[in-house]
Amino acid sequence: MYNIMTGEGFDTSVMGSWSMAMFMIPILFFIQVFASKFLEDYGFNRLGGWIGVTVGYLVMISIFGDYRLAFAVGVAGLFAGGLVLGQFFGSE
Repeated sequence: MYNIMTGEGFDTSVMGSWSMAMFMIPILFFIQVFASKFLEDYGFNRLGGWIGVTVGYLVMISIFGDYRLAFAVGVAGLFAGGLVLGQFFGSE
């Protein structure tokens, strides 16, 4: 298990896997902001996108410790969560 808050299990050098994993969090946030802006015509739900990206990214980074895999799963969770919850509850 990897801990993103303390860096346990990660390479903690300057450009190691822990710093890159922390850097991906604001990148995912900005992708979510742009996705909610441009996909609102398709019924994108912001809460669903936030839940999808948060759960997908944090679970994958905690289990595998690979920030690239966690980033890809986070983006997939963003679109899946936002569009699926948008179909049930509508966009905000």
